[in-house]
Amino acid sequence: MSASPNWLSFIASPNEALVVSASVPSEGPLQVSGVETWPLDPGERPQAYAALRRRIQAYLSAQAISFVAYRGAASSQFGTGPQAYLAAEIRGALLSALGEGCVRSRAFTKGVVSRRFGTQKVGDYLRDDGFWRANCIGDIPRSHREAAFYLFVARGENRPSESFGVVS
Repeated sequence: MSASPNWLSFIASPNEALVVSASVPSEGPLQVSGVETWPLDPGERPQAYAALRRRIQAYLSAQAISFVAYRGAASSQFGTGPQAYLAAEIRGALLSALGEGCVRSRAFTKGVVSRRFGTQKVGDYLRDDGFWRANCIGDIPRSHREAAFYLFVARGENRPSESFGVVS
């Protein structure tokens, strides 16, 4: 039996990245290997982005990460404010490391995933403690569940909508 691939998922916010890594088998629960918050270093943002980029490069290599799922930018009917732009800058710093490391990646947006994944909206899955107990080996704090959720979505994106390798 071959080992399951190591995947990573992240969500960028204006001042940090929420990161979850796991061994992702084709079926069954994820084996959580890391749940971290990577804040920007204090000081000037360009230097902090460079430090964050180096951090993810080292993590990708050390953990043998073969795929990264992340929350992509979503449009809003209310416009985009400065906080969204700052989060996009962090996402860009992280993505530049993926490109250099030749790591495959895929962006997901909450709205699209809510329409295509399973029987509930994303927010309902994030609040469903039973879902997380049944589908993860290892604890994922509520603050990091959305990042982890994109690992399930990535695993099942080529399957029929009712079969994502999870227990409902």
